[in-house]
Amino acid sequence: MSSTPQLQVLGWLIFVWGLALMVIAARRGKEQVRSTTLRISGALGGLAFCLLAAILIWAETSVTRKGLLTGAVVALAASWYLGRHSRKMDRAIKHTA
Repeated sequence: MSSTPQLQVLGWLIFVWGLALMVIAARRGKEQVRSTTLRISGALGGLAFCLLAAILIWAETSVTRKGLLTGAVVALAASWYLGRHSRKMDRAIKHTA
């Protein structure tokens, strides 16, 4: 656990924010984005927040911190890539199905 309780509270708030982003991205609705790729991109963005919050909540060693930070960077990069190329990927999925 992190040594300062204030950072843990902040970490939990960021973690809940990340979970909320993932739920919003995964939910299907009339006003929600219909693109599967964009929903996956949104969920990955929420996962990045959760991984960054886990650094504040659970990371005791530097190896754990580096692993969580690497995971967050990978999730953000994948989210950015999928969001940027969502039309092309959705079209490709539609034509193969």
